[in-house]
Amino acid sequence: MTLILVFGVLLAIFGVWGVVKAVRGRPVSDHPHCRSCRFDLHGLELTRDSKCPECGHITPPDTRYVLSGLRKRRPVLLLVSLLMLLIGLSGVAWPKLSTIPAIKNIDWYASSPEWMLLWLESTGNMKALQELHDRLIPGEVSDEGLQTLVERAFKHQADTRTPWDQRWGDVLCYAFFSEKMKDQDAIRYMEKAVVFEFDVHAEIGLEDTQLGYWVRESNAERGMSSTDFRFEWNRRTGNTGFGDELDSPYQLAIVVNTPKIIGNDTRINGGWMLSNSYDPDRGGWWIPYKRRSSASGSSLWIDPAKTGDAFEIQLDYAYTVYKGPKEVLHREFSPRVKIRRVADPVYAAVLTDPAVLTPLAEGLTISSMQIPTELEIASEHENIRSGSQSVLEIESRLGSDHQLLGDLWLRSGGEEILFKPIAIELKAAVHYGIQPPSDFNTDQSWLDYFSEHQEFFDRVIAEEQLDVVYRPDPSRAAMDPRIRSVVASPILFRDVPIDLLVPQPVAYSRGIPRWAMVRKNTPEVGVSYTLEEYEAMRRPGGVAGELLVEE
Repeated sequence: MTLILVFGVLLAIFGVWGVVKAVRGRPVSDHPHCRSCRFDLHGLELTRDSKCPECGHITPPDTRYVLSGLRKRRPVLLLVSLLMLLIGLSGVAWPKLSTIPAIKNIDWYASSPEWMLLWLESTGNMKALQELHDRLIPGEVSDEGLQTLVERAFKHQADTRTPWDQRWGDVLCYAFFSEKMKDQDAIRYMEKAVVFEFDVHAEIGLEDTQLGYWVRESNAERGMSSTDFRFEWNRRTGNTGFGDELDSPYQLAIVVNTPKIIGNDTRINGGWMLSNSYDPDRGGWWIPYKRRSSASGSSLWIDPAKTGDAFEIQLDYAYTVYKGPKEVLHREFSPRVKIRRVADPVYAAVLTDPAVLTPLAEGLTISSMQIPTELEIASEHENIRSGSQSVLEIESRLGSDHQLLGDLWLRSGGEEILFKPIAIELKAAVHYGIQPPSDFNTDQSWLDYFSEHQEFFDRVIAEEQLDVVYRPDPSRAAMDPRIRSVVASPILFRDVPIDLLVPQPVAYSRGIPRWAMVRKNTPEVGVSYTLEEYEAMRRPGGVAGELLVEE
């Protein structure tokens, strides 16, 4: 709006100046002329009784009847100046004119030519960028205009001082998959798409024999395209991809080797990160900068006698991009991290300040504890026995960089039983469903935990009273270098509501019922209930946490 006003004022000033210049005209002669007929009187001796030889009007010298010089008006300049004045005054009045519905509802950007939108966008005009973005899928951006946008998108991608605008990611995605991107730009686009993160503690204990590490592979955030754009492109172009899965000729193969200690033999404890592999019989599937990630953690056995007080660990990884059967990009990396042994390593910051912990605890809620009943009947059905479900849910309402790391305990009637170890990031408005503990190395059902503690849960149901207690164990951060800060104070969730589950058939396939555990107070279809009955059947609300001071 300010730019329009300034432009209007300047244009109006130039318009007024042009009108004056055009009306006054430009000098074509400096001779005396008859005012009446413009006859050139040069060379004639003018007296008080002189008359114009052309028209007969009197022409005494130094009077208004004689013009000194002659000017010719400029009609073209007058027309242009009046047009400038009109446009300039419209710009000055634009703050008022723009409120008129007939003008306000006009989409001026949609009517603007591409060159003007590109210029406006270069000044930081976001509406111009949006209009150019909207013209991508219909194919209304010229190849030259698209190349200009691609260069600007790469410039924004490289400028990490500003947050990433996914509209620039859509520009790159469109140019890449429509094969309108130059070959060198396509390589430039792909080589920044894959990001690896290698987490390992830089300091460990003097006698530590296990070194935990995590490897995470994901698509880069800067360059990310939007799901809505890909979905709309699929819809309007008839691609065979589902949802936002564009038709892609590309495959991504990743190889991540187990970390090794430089100069020492290593022994691996646990698994390692799974890798994508190239399959010539499989169609393309890789979409650069689409939100996705995979991660894996394990540990290395480290001998204090061989590694000494300091050593280096190296991770070798590589990725290759294939287009059909052709390899188009290959990159290899070997980052190293220096590890030191110290007397008292700090694996994660320990949060103990009550001023910080109190609002954090009160910002956590636990929903009802779902307790399965009629376990003998439930165990007879494979659908129930072999599955698993969340029976407890923790919600974090306040975002923070801290984590819950430790154990959840169930308490009722003076007795406590261990429920499950947890490691939860406290992000804002995030729900964490917690399943019953199970041993993946044995033939065990999620119902077994409740069978083993049948007496405890019978008392919980009879007394309708259950507390959930979080007890921290910061030492576990030694094996998980992703954890930066741990809530190191116990938190009590007092009088957690109880929600009973019962086995029931929920669906039929070829006449055979499919069983599941459902809420006991679930309303039946086709049955009318009073408002009070509905209120009684509603899911219980959650309870907030509080700091627990234990003796």
